[in-house]
Amino acid sequence: EQMLDEYDIQDELLISSISDNPLHINTPSLRMEVNEALLKIAWNCQNCSTLEDWSEWMRRFSISLLKQSPSHALRSCSILAQEHQPLARELFNAAFMSCWTCMSDVAKRDVVTQLEMALSYDRPADVIQMLLNLAEFMERDEKPLPISQVALGNLAETYKCYAKALHYIEEEFQKRPKKSIDDVININNHLKLYDSSMGILKYAKKVLNVTMKESWYEKLGQWDEAMEVYQRKMLAHPENLDYLLGSVRCHAALHEWDDVYTILSKRWDVMKEDEQEQVAHIVCSAGLKLDK
Repeated sequence: EQMLDEYDIQDELLISSISDNPLHINTPSLRMEVNEALLKIAWNCQNCSTLEDWSEWMRRFSISLLKQSPSHALRSCSILAQEHQPLARELFNAAFMSCWTCMSDVAKRDVVTQLEMALSYDRPADVIQMLLNLAEFMERDEKPLPISQVALGNLAETYKCYAKALHYIEEEFQKRPKKSIDDVININNHLKLYDSSMGILKYAKKVLNVTMKESWYEKLGQWDEAMEVYQRKMLAHPENLDYLLGSVRCHAALHEWDDVYTILSKRWDVMKEDEQEQVAHIVCSAGLKLDK
């Protein structure tokens, strides 16, 4: 995924020219006017339904931002961007930020509403990627968009932008740590940051005084610890099949096939069909290992 550090140098140079140049765009005599009415037409996505509609919406929105940008440098790129779409995509973040700084509060609320509609689970992946990049870009420029970080994190995870998802879930973890443990572990595992996940577990146990879940240990391959929790729960709730199946998974992961075969043989006849399907592959593996 494209992180801000990897953005094309054009973005940073254009932003620098806007913020550091003595001829700042906010100088009344030099500032180019932003036509909010035309931008509102471009960013309106209420009639988008198909994937093609959303791709066309992003193309139209990107070019309109360049056309309306108060930056002379960005606006001069609009003609070429109409013929060469990759340029409009490359300059999308810088163009949006330059227009955002000149928008009225009403216009800002309206564009955020439209962006929230676009940030959904049935949109083209490239559109979602651009909007997630935009949210990150604005945040790093200290102009964060007022969009739920939880929603951004969930969307980033769904579209497999795991580095972005980790950023948002870590922010959520700082606010509500007990409710975010599962999500942090899942994202860390996707990124193969297993040491980080173990650190989260230790922190949860020692600092947050959270009761350890067997599923957390399973996700991290801590099969002995997971089995200990399952067996403790089985003693308290012997009829609970979920704990039994969890214990079987742990035995199988540890290649303790005798235990797997013994446990399932005793319970097989009382298990429901869907439950048997869940462990059928484990039974077969145990039978093959034990030549039964």
